[in-house]
Amino acid sequence: ECDVYAPRRANGAPRNAFEMLGYKALLYLRYSFEGRTFPQGTPLEPEETVTKLRAEMLRFLFRKEYRPSATVTASRGDTPHTQHVNVNVRRDGGRYFGRRGDPYAYLQILILVDAKVVLDIISLALDSPGTSFLEERNSSENSISYDLGALSGGYEVEVDEERKMMDRETETTLTTDGEPNDGCCPDRQFMVGILSSIISPMDPIEGTFTQSEAAKGAFLDFMAKYLVTGVVTAARSLTFLILERMASVPTGAKTTPEPTAFVKSVSKTSSSSQATIQEENIISLLNALPSRSYDWNKVLAVLEESHMTRAALMLHKTGVVWNTHTLTEGCEEGKEEEEKDYAGSGIHLSRSRHFIRAIDCYLEDVDDDFKRQVFGYIRNVYTSASLMEEEGGICNNNVEGDHNDPDEVHNNGSFV
Repeated sequence: ECDVYAPRRANGAPRNAFEMLGYKALLYLRYSFEGRTFPQGTPLEPEETVTKLRAEMLRFLFRKEYRPSATVTASRGDTPHTQHVNVNVRRDGGRYFGRRGDPYAYLQILILVDAKVVLDIISLALDSPGTSFLEERNSSENSISYDLGALSGGYEVEVDEERKMMDRETETTLTTDGEPNDGCCPDRQFMVGILSSIISPMDPIEGTFTQSEAAKGAFLDFMAKYLVTGVVTAARSLTFLILERMASVPTGAKTTPEPTAFVKSVSKTSSSSQATIQEENIISLLNALPSRSYDWNKVLAVLEESHMTRAALMLHKTGVVWNTHTLTEGCEEGKEEEEKDYAGSGIHLSRSRHFIRAIDCYLEDVDDDFKRQVFGYIRNVYTSASLMEEEGGICNNNVEGDHNDPDEVHNNGSFV
């Protein structure tokens, strides 16, 4: 028997048979999702066969019960076990114990091997051209939200999430002895929910492989990719963790997504720094997310603390335009007095203070051409009658007191 919790070597090389066999299984999955035979790597044909294989393997990974083939069961002579709390009823009425008794045993075991590799392999299937998913077939149910395992209370909760998720799970696994269906993959939101329940990114690190810092980081990167594309949703708390990670990953870290992972518009010149790439990724994600899908004020505090001034500028500009009700809807912290320090309590700023901070964000930028855009922004805000009526002249007084008239400052060269 292999000890699944045995420590790895310092260089990351597999230390026991569990890891060796685990990586072999992961390689087999990768070949399958890429449409190649294992181990030869010969392309599979026709494409219809590959499509059905991807769907079958995904359904296998996300199967809730451990169900080995009849051949394996007979050869091992499994006998009933009743001592372990996590059990699954076997076909012959007996019970499985240990990891085989856990829900989603196949996925859990592979995540123990290497969570990042598992998520990368799942991405291969999700990103493959021509792949169809259950939610696309059941378009009438697209508005249904699902409980993301350990993550509850998301902004998108509108129905009985747990019941609906279990209904969808039953439908996705409704096959006989692993026989493939017509090539339709499981619901993407369902798969994300299962992954989050296994990795539990909201829970404190407990020392297990499934809840390790690396596993949680890999899951947050995985979620960021698909939140940008809009194919899944997430609870507000999870979305905040994703944005917080994107803002705090050290420059040049290997775990930082490549420029093309989230944003196609990022400059690919050699002068583009990793920090700029991270910030562009954040801006892209913020643009893709509905405004109520994350804690607006907490995210703004994180961005300013990380000196992501262009991303913070985007939110400050929004703060100038949005009214107080919109900014605080669904956020208990926003009901407190706005004079409190928003960085510490999540309280939004007044429109005038957002305006001041937006100007600061322009001026703190390292690009002189970008700094000069502040003049056009100030002129646009000054011409907004709605802003001046809302603030009753406060905005005008604050701006003139802190930064003087934009034309005068420009003439004196104080901005640049």
